[in-house]
Amino acid sequence: CGTGLGYCTVANTYWGIRAAHASDPYTAQRARKSLNAQILCLGCRVLAFEYCKMVIDAFLDEPFDWKHESSVANLKLMEEAQLKRALKPKDIAWSMGFYPDGNE
Repeated sequence: CGTGLGYCTVANTYWGIRAAHASDPYTAQRARKSLNAQILCLGCRVLAFEYCKMVIDAFLDEPFDWKHESSVANLKLMEEAQLKRALKPKDIAWSMGFYPDGNE
């Protein structure tokens, strides 16, 4: 993506996904700490390659927190849906990496 904004917008249309746009290491770090983002969106036309690596490193240095309130809330919704035997709506795509154990 040229700016990272389009990629971020599309990624966030998927249920359970939290994508963040960042153009500096501090914002990337906060995306993981505050938002518990799973996806980092960068702009290849606005950031130098070496600088992108610094931004990515800052994002990956913060581990994804499965106990974060947003993750816990999503997992509770999934449990409730399973108890009610609710089927996934056809217009909603399940997110990759949503389940801590990788099962869908």
